[in-house]
Amino acid sequence: MPSRRGPDVPDHRDPGRSRSLRRRSFGRPRPGTRAAPPTIEKGRDRLSKNWSGAISAGDGWVLFSGASAGNSLHAHPALQITLAQSGRVSIVGPDGKSVSDRAILVRSGVRHRLEPHPDVQVLLVEPQTPLARYLLSATPDAPVCAVPSRLAHVLVHGPEAFLPELEPRRLDPALERALQALRQVEDGIDVAGAARLAGVSVSRLRAIARAELGAPLAAWLVWRKLDRACAALTRGGRLADAAARGGFADQAHLTRTMRRVFGVTPGMSRSWRRAPAPA
Repeated sequence: MPSRRGPDVPDHRDPGRSRSLRRRSFGRPRPGTRAAPPTIEKGRDRLSKNWSGAISAGDGWVLFSGASAGNSLHAHPALQITLAQSGRVSIVGPDGKSVSDRAILVRSGVRHRLEPHPDVQVLLVEPQTPLARYLLSATPDAPVCAVPSRLAHVLVHGPEAFLPELEPRRLDPALERALQALRQVEDGIDVAGAARLAGVSVSRLRAIARAELGAPLAAWLVWRKLDRACAALTRGGRLADAAARGGFADQAHLTRTMRRVFGVTPGMSRSWRRAPAPA
């Protein structure tokens, strides 16, 4: 006679299902053993927390000031410089190694992840700007690197106070004409149209952009769309309005794109507000 506790004894409440399987489904520990502690997926736990702070913006830059929470590994065409108001900030680079210092620079197109910090400033600078050129010339040639202390004033005093000291960056003339045309969203000019205005082929324009900006032209265009959407959010616009302003199909499209490019989503920030531009 088979044992009633054997794995082949059916459960009368669920024909065909064994009692041993039913016990495992409830997760009850065996006698004499301790239940395993609940686990939380580290990445998911890190992304569940919210950012909280203020966002200010200028010509070619966006500055976040406040508490940073989790974000996923991501890359964007903007140059990023991050400053800890106290202690050190840590950023994980594409090789999985963490760089910790008071201020850290991430080059355009480099995948990275910012570790949570209670009081931090994150400056994103468009790669074609004089400020981006200056930051690159004054920092080590590495994807993610510590920023010399003398550059911390770029964030301490604000980009606007520093920009008059910089010489205008000289881009390739064809690329400059194309970018200027692509900034005029209302004109509805696409890459092919911008290439015609610049007097070069589309493939040539993309190659120049890659060399001059450090990122594909397509990534720069996505950045501009997100810049418009974020500007709408800082003015108090709804997510749907921000998506439309940025040229996204809907709110979900904006959220997915922001997650891929910035590593965060609109809902992960407790508030979006435009801070006074640094004096």
